[in-house]
Amino acid sequence: MKFPIITWVVIHGKKLGRTLGFPTANISLKAGLIQDGVYSFKIQIGNNEYLGIWTFREIIELLEVHIFDYNGDLYEQSITVTPIKKIRNNQKFESIDMLQKQIQSDINQVKTLSKFPSLDTIVLETLSLFKNQKELPKLDLSNFKTPLVVGSGNGYYTGRILFRNLGAFFATESEIEQKLKNIDSITDVVVISASGEKHAPIILNTAKEYQKNTCLISSNPKSSGREIADSSIIMPKISEPYTYNTSTYFGYILAENPNIDLQKLEDFILETLTAELEKIDFSQYNGFCIVIPDQFVLIREMFEVKFIELFGRKLGRDVFSYEQMKHATTVVKDEKELFICFGNESGIVYGENQINLPIFDIEHYSSMMLVGYYTIGKIQLAFPPYFMQSIEQYCIDAKTQSGFNISPMVTV
Repeated sequence: MKFPIITWVVIHGKKLGRTLGFPTANISLKAGLIQDGVYSFKIQIGNNEYLGIWTFREIIELLEVHIFDYNGDLYEQSITVTPIKKIRNNQKFESIDMLQKQIQSDINQVKTLSKFPSLDTIVLETLSLFKNQKELPKLDLSNFKTPLVVGSGNGYYTGRILFRNLGAFFATESEIEQKLKNIDSITDVVVISASGEKHAPIILNTAKEYQKNTCLISSNPKSSGREIADSSIIMPKISEPYTYNTSTYFGYILAENPNIDLQKLEDFILETLTAELEKIDFSQYNGFCIVIPDQFVLIREMFEVKFIELFGRKLGRDVFSYEQMKHATTVVKDEKELFICFGNESGIVYGENQINLPIFDIEHYSSMMLVGYYTIGKIQLAFPPYFMQSIEQYCIDAKTQSGFNISPMVTV
């Protein structure tokens, strides 16, 4: 949903927000511009940008704006407020205490969101990074004879995409020794690891024990894995939340077939795709089935993994190609599920709730990745910030379980 930017003059109110501990700037706003509810926003005051929440009550045409960490006087000043996300609908509370607790909860949610960008934002930052790269490292797959390609999570599926047209074998970190022991024809071991740490050095050392040529595809020029590998390909990246790995895996896939106009892709996402996504209120659904062109079937697991990372089991999700959809995938229907169909050239209808979204092209896996991730990011914005609220504790728990140091925000 697209929100209007509000520029208005601050007026005096009843100062009820101040008595609750949450002072507000009040703006008289005619009904119809926005819906009732509580929203997060950003505002520029002088040289500083602030976050906040506002509440709009249409019945009295009043917008109440609470700005975080600001104590100045805004009365009679014209301010411009840019909405970010609707947090919740207006509701009545049985006591002042319950109202105060809810307002504090709203504030905590907005501050959490500000620490960790949503996936759609990271997609646009990824495009900005690679648009400005004069030259990318070359990824010449012909250098590998019969490689064993190793990765975990979406690193594994990125490898499947990159080496799809070669006689490659594939493995997760737990399978490598079994594959090396039983498949004599393997000549190379290619490890795909954004960090080049954690399991990557272990895998590379194991490959060397079997006297295999080793290559690391990574985004960390100073990793332990790079010191071990016979060769390495290091791609640029941006800072992004742990597990997103958008700039990293996009860079690897892009390097395989870099003949794509990234400016046109960015324009397509911001204009054509966004216009279609703004027509949908994703929050009214509890299950999503994404359908992709058969040419991009290998990316389906990457979309599924991203859904799991962002939503866990809070939302139902499936990802299939059009060919896979033919196999009893819609026997059981649900009125709260939404079919999201990319490049639906045949016009097939799978359910009562369905949107048909355009794709950028039918050639580049890299473009399909960003189009899909951007769409999933818009779904992320329509629901509570499950990922943002959980990722810090996850990283703490993961260190206890694995012994690896993991930061919730992976920096350049």
